[in-house]
Amino acid sequence: MNANPKEEITVCPKCKGLKHLLVVKADLFGDPTEFYEPCTCLINEKYTQKLGLKIYNQKNLKNSKLLDKLQANIFVHGPEEKFLPHLKYVLLRQSLEFSFSVMDDSRYLRIYLGDDPELKDISSWQKSFLVLFLGHVGYKNKALPGMICELLNVRLLSAKTTWIHYPERFWGKGCIEFSDELQEILTNHFITIDMCSASKKSTSQEQLERTDCNDQLLSSFNKPNGKNP
Repeated sequence: MNANPKEEITVCPKCKGLKHLLVVKADLFGDPTEFYEPCTCLINEKYTQKLGLKIYNQKNLKNSKLLDKLQANIFVHGPEEKFLPHLKYVLLRQSLEFSFSVMDDSRYLRIYLGDDPELKDISSWQKSFLVLFLGHVGYKNKALPGMICELLNVRLLSAKTTWIHYPERFWGKGCIEFSDELQEILTNHFITIDMCSASKKSTSQEQLERTDCNDQLLSSFNKPNGKNP
């Protein structure tokens, strides 16, 4: 009986699988000092686990105006494929200790109703930064808008930041998640960002280009203060 062939394991060419690189730099007196710094493969691995594959595998952007909105509540209206690269850009520039949650309204509804065995306690989603994706519930539920309002009101009272995304289609009466109360909350407490441009290159994406940001992350990862740019 033939043995199954071993699976091919990809080894990082920089660190040879050690996850760290030996670096020699001069100290204050000019003497060489050796120390280890994390390899880009380790940083990529940690951020992949932190962000999840769906967000991490989005294209890299050179810049994003959403980075300035990190402390603001925003309502992003537009296609998911336009929003996710911006979300990746912002999250990659936060430290690995940055506390955030990502969920859609379909799962929030299951959590609220106690149908999600993994997360029965809604408060477990009350991280300092929440990204809520609307438009994932496929059936009419009269209680859904009220549930979303309750979540937003709790977060507003706790001064916690919430980003809401709604896909590119009509937003108003007739939408499953819409209600006058929810719209009032969005109007009074959220900044609306429109990504629904019909053109291939909208105003919000004129300066967005693909780039490899691994070297930037590596250099910032090793700064003494541990903060990302």
